[in-house]
Amino acid sequence: MKRFKRYVVLITLLVALLAGLIFYLFYDQPSFDFDRHDQYQVNTIDSLGQLEFGGEKIPVWNSRLKARYQREIREVKKKSREKALLLKRANTFFPTIERILANEGVPVDLKYVALVESRLLPRFSRKGAAGYWQIMPASARHLRLELNREVDERFHLEKSTRAMARLFREYKQRFGSWSNAAAAYNMGPEKLEKLLERQQDSMFYNLRVNAETSRFLFRILAYKALFEQPGRLGFRRISAYGRYIIRYTQHTQRSPLPSLEVFAKEKKLSLSQLKAANPWLRSNSLSLTSDSLPRVILLPVLSDTSALMALVKPPSFEPEQE
Repeated sequence: MKRFKRYVVLITLLVALLAGLIFYLFYDQPSFDFDRHDQYQVNTIDSLGQLEFGGEKIPVWNSRLKARYQREIREVKKKSREKALLLKRANTFFPTIERILANEGVPVDLKYVALVESRLLPRFSRKGAAGYWQIMPASARHLRLELNREVDERFHLEKSTRAMARLFREYKQRFGSWSNAAAAYNMGPEKLEKLLERQQDSMFYNLRVNAETSRFLFRILAYKALFEQPGRLGFRRISAYGRYIIRYTQHTQRSPLPSLEVFAKEKKLSLSQLKAANPWLRSNSLSLTSDSLPRVILLPVLSDTSALMALVKPPSFEPEQE
């Protein structure tokens, strides 16, 4: 009798284990993750149609290039809370970025560079790049963005986007295509020039490059596919993810501000809220000389500050004064 009970317990455990394994393999795998469905994966890639970036057709005709694109599509298709927040940030920032790029006469597809580079968060990288476009200090000076102890215009969405439009236009003239221009920005123009010359080619997609740059452009193309054809990648329309509604008033500052904390309190804001609305402010003061232009400071409407703090994670500022 005892032996029979042991058999029953053992069989029950095995059945439970088997049921759990089946649940994990089949039920718990999200429908949009198609790593194990190669034929569906190929059909999805093919159904996206001719790839284009900046109005230029992208050649994905061999297995090596298709595999690189498929890898990024797999990553983009993975749903998560972080991905939903990214789409919400994109819905908030993209209209401004698109307007500036269009006014500067460059393709609006370049907005995906900012999305891939920074995930549209005003942050620093380990290598020293910063802002929505992850601009290096030397590039910031080349683009005439102000960069000092108090001000870092790499974190100014409009000014940095205008500057990047000029840089992309410069690289397009130098390297002949918008894809090459984006690659030059990612890896550096001198390095791209050497690779094109060494490998005797004129197109980035044919080059043997480092893993980071190799993935960079295909990740951009994958996000472009997500925004333009979300249904084919298992997502709702992108607008359904909403956007952060934040209203601002503009304050023109014509004199020095020895304490941003005092200024914020006068405007009934906290210092963190002021810097979240103006991430280009780096210290706790703002100097203005006779040669300085007046500073335009955004003041968020008080009822919208919660949405503001959810939208922007301020970069690592210098320690704030108490």
